[in-house]
Amino acid sequence: MIRCPDCDTSFTRSDNLKRHQKASCRKRVQYHPNSSLPNKKPKCATSATSSDRWCETCKIYVPQSSYNGHLRTLQHKQNCCSPLEEGIGFLSSAFASRIASFRITSAKYLLSYNDFFTDVLDKCVRVIRNQIHLHDTLKINLEVFGRYVHETKQLVEIKSFNTNNKVVTRSIDLPNLLQNFFEILEAKASEFQERESGWILERVLFLEINFNKYNPLRASSYIPLPKQILL
Repeated sequence: MIRCPDCDTSFTRSDNLKRHQKASCRKRVQYHPNSSLPNKKPKCATSATSSDRWCETCKIYVPQSSYNGHLRTLQHKQNCCSPLEEGIGFLSSAFASRIASFRITSAKYLLSYNDFFTDVLDKCVRVIRNQIHLHDTLKINLEVFGRYVHETKQLVEIKSFNTNNKVVTRSIDLPNLLQNFFEILEAKASEFQERESGWILERVLFLEINFNKYNPLRASSYIPLPKQILL
């Protein structure tokens, strides 16, 4: 397999890779460590003419308009991932409303989402419990990543499926919560394969757990005045 250095899409032939890079790769940036372009020093952040932003983690220039999207790419996340223990990694890149993100992996080569979720359940419970202990109440969502193959088009791509945020507290039943999350992710993956004919799951890669700040609505002290006074 030949991989695109910018978006990690795989191809069986070099001409398909070149065609992809010229026409359809949406994650190309001005400079990549493996490219033939000359090495550039970071541009001054105070430069008024600069339209690019330097990503210190990935050591590349990214167009300012694409920077937030770059932070969500697998390339950036991989560079930000620090192993904590076997099967659990911490993603140091976090957005303003995000407390932390963790990547959960399995040592097994699993071809089923159900088998993968069963294998990583204990790790997920441990990670979530630790974060609840630190923050009491927060919002979490899950995103699972799998590598898919399209034999007709000779493509290999990474697809992901996520859940909505869910508020969690110390009293929540974590195994039951995770089981609900897993059912949602499995349903989305199944719908994708039914809708996008030809894609076959080659391997479940990893699961990301995102922890976000929880800001409950504050009770208002506003009391409307009687109509007689307003008039």
